[in-house]
Amino acid sequence: MGRTDAEAHQKYMELAVLNRYQRIAPPLFLGSAESVADEIQEWYEQGIMDMLIIKQDHPYGLRDFIELVVPILQERGIFHTDYEETTLRGNLELPKPAFRNF
Repeated sequence: MGRTDAEAHQKYMELAVLNRYQRIAPPLFLGSAESVADEIQEWYEQGIMDMLIIKQDHPYGLRDFIELVVPILQERGIFHTDYEETTLRGNLELPKPAFRNF
């Protein structure tokens, strides 16, 4: 993804040129940050996705997702801005294990 569709396509082509002998499949969500956020929102609202696993081949892909897409999803109320608990266990509402002596 990128700030624009053209930037996203350029990043995809950079990867394709680096590895000419192996075809790199286009990502499921390819385009500007706004269009990627739109796709994620549509999938989320349709009940198709309730969590997101990110795989990025471009060196800046994860950074771009965090800086460009996450704020859009946060504005739309799809992505957390903060958490109620301070631990993963608490946020997943898992019970605390009983203390065990060894």
